[in-house]
Amino acid sequence: MPIIPAKKPSPHLFFTPDSGITAYTANANVNWGGLTINASVQGSTPADHQYRWIQMLDQHNYPISGTTRRTIDNPDDPAIPFYETDYEVSSGLRPEGTFSDSPYRNWPSPGNKTRWQAWLYLVDYDSASKTVRILGGLSYGFLLE
Repeated sequence: MPIIPAKKPSPHLFFTPDSGITAYTANANVNWGGLTINASVQGSTPADHQYRWIQMLDQHNYPISGTTRRTIDNPDDPAIPFYETDYEVSSGLRPEGTFSDSPYRNWPSPGNKTRWQAWLYLVDYDSASKTVRILGGLSYGFLLE
């Protein structure tokens, strides 16, 4: 007879009201909890401009190796502030104006909590002047207890 582990409760999700999030789901299993989020923007930008995403994190008591509790989330190219790399956008791997992330953390030990929070900003990036203008943002995250 197989042993079926007890399920942990779902992560508590939170979002900014009217954030424009196109889809999100809570993810949990016996070892970890987290979420998947997708966001997008419609429309086009003028020449030399792109829609890009900047994400700031508060990783609470569980930062990813090599990062600090509060950090800009630019996992693939720390030289730029954007979540996606120039190559990912130009090649279509991450189409302009779309965002997707699946953060997760292991369940904390009994009696402890882990909170993960992100602030996601849609920006207009002017590649000619190398400037960004924040167009809007949202906050999302999860609490594991």
